Amino acid sequence: MHMAFRHIDAIALMRPALPKADQIRPYIDRIDENRWYTNHGPLLKDLETKVGERFGLPRDNIVTVCNGTLALAIALRCKAAQPGYCLLPSWTFVGCAHAVNLSGLKPFLCDVSPETGTLTIKEAIAALKECPGPVRAVMPVNLFGQPISIEEWEYFEHETGVKVVFDCAAGFDTFHPSSPPGMISLHATKLFSAGEGALLITTDIDLADQMRRATNFGFSSNRVSEHWGINAKMSEYSAAVALADLEFLQHKRQQFNERAERYRLGLSNFEGAYLQKGFGEDWIGTFLNVWLKKPNACQLIDKFQAESIETRMWWGQGLHRHPEFKKLERTDLSVTNDLAKSFLGLPFWVDLPLTDIDRVVSTLINITIEA
Repeated sequence: MHMAFRHIDAIALMRPALPKADQIRPYIDRIDENRWYTNHGPLLKDLETKVGERFGLPRDNIVTVCNGTLALAIALRCKAAQPGYCLLPSWTFVGCAHAVNLSGLKPFLCDVSPETGTLTIKEAIAALKECPGPVRAVMPVNLFGQPISIEEWEYFEHETGVKVVFDCAAGFDTFHPSSPPGMISLHATKLFSAGEGALLITTDIDLADQMRRATNFGFSSNRVSEHWGINAKMSEYSAAVALADLEFLQHKRQQFNERAERYRLGLSNFEGAYLQKGFGEDWIGTFLNVWLKKPNACQLIDKFQAESIETRMWWGQGLHRHPEFKKLERTDLSVTNDLAKSFLGLPFWVDLPLTDIDRVVSTLINITIEA
C-alpha cells in the first residue's frame, strides 16, 4: 500500500541578502589599488562620511566598529569608567549583558514598560533605588528598531548623572543622534549591513574621538596608548560591503515595506495579534514581530513548525532565563516574563514571496484560534 504525503515547502524565518560579488567588486578593486586593508583606511572614511551625511553629522562623529557587542562595551567604558552597575532591560538580546561585562560594569536587570515593551525612565528611576551599588550607566534598548524617546533619556542623564548608552542595533531607520552615544548594528540580519560590524554615533565630538581611539588600543596619532582600548576596528573589506549595500538601501527598504503591508492587510481583521506600532508605515526593520493577545508564543512555535514555517522568540524569555545570567541581581521582572511570551518573530526577508506571507498569516490565525 502506498501512502500519499502532502509536500509543503518550508518557509524560512530570515534570509539575509547582502550585495552580490559584482556589486562589491569596484570597492575591492580600490582596496587592491590602495593596498590599505584595515586601520581606518580610505573606504572606512568614505563610509563614515556617507553615514554622517545620512544623520546630518560630520564624519568625525561616526565611529565604525567590528561588531555591535564590542561597540557597546567601548561606549560604556568611555562614558562610565568607574566600577559600578549598568541598568539594562532583561528583555533584550544577550549581547547587551556580555557588553556590560566586557566594559567592567555589572549588569543590573530591570523590568520593562507594559505599554512600550522597553526600559523607560520610569523603570530606571525605580531601579536606582533597588540596585545594591552605585549605578554608573543605563542601556535603553529599542524594540527591534522601534523609535525610543531620546530626549527623555538625555534629561535622565542630566538629572541623575547616570551615563546613557543606547542600543539601537536594529534601528538604522529610526535613530536620532544625541550626546549619549547610540550603537547601530551592521550585522547581516540588519537593514543596512556590512556582514558584521557596527556604528557608534554621538553629537559629542570629544566622546567620538575617545571611542575611535578605543577601537585601536587607545592610540593617538603618535601611536602612544593614552587611555583604555582594544582592537575593534572595522576592516576595509567590511567597509566595502557596507558601501555597496548603501547603494541598494532604498530598494531594500521599499521591498520590506511592501511585505510589511502584506502582513498588515492580512492581520487587519484579526484581533489575536498585531504588528509593532508604525512598522512598515513610519519605520521599517528586518525583524517582523507580532504582539500576541494571548501570551503563548512557545506553543505557537511548535504549531508553526508542524506546518513547515520557521518562527522564533528572538530574545528568548529574558536574560534572566539564560544560565550565564540567571544569577544577576534584578528588579521584579513580571512584565518581562509576560511580554517575552507575547512576542513572536515571523518570516520576513527582502524577497519573501507574498503568497508565503499569506500562508503564514492564515496559519497564524488558524493555530491561534485553536490554541
